[in-house]
Amino acid sequence: MQVGEAMTVRAETIGPGDALRDAARKMRDIGIGALPVCDGDRLVGMLTDRDIVVRSIAAGVAPDAGKVRDAMTPQARTYATGTSTCTRSSRHTVGSCSVDAGE
Repeated sequence: MQVGEAMTVRAETIGPGDALRDAARKMRDIGIGALPVCDGDRLVGMLTDRDIVVRSIAAGVAPDAGKVRDAMTPQARTYATGTSTCTRSSRHTVGSCSVDAGE
């Protein structure tokens, strides 16, 4: 199986300056556990529900005060649609990733 066969075509995104509470609500409402973080059209990171818990809430940051940029994983990995999912998973432990449909 290739990444392009398993990907979500129109992913929801969040901005780095958005509140963590807004990100958590978006994840809840859509039923997902990760959001690509975009600054305009540029991917700047990924935010997972685990990032919110471990990097913010566990550190005592209030969800309204915390910003996505402070909890996200910067430099998110991007894969081409033709990448084998076996190749992808054997190279890195990845729960969520971004797919570049232009490659």
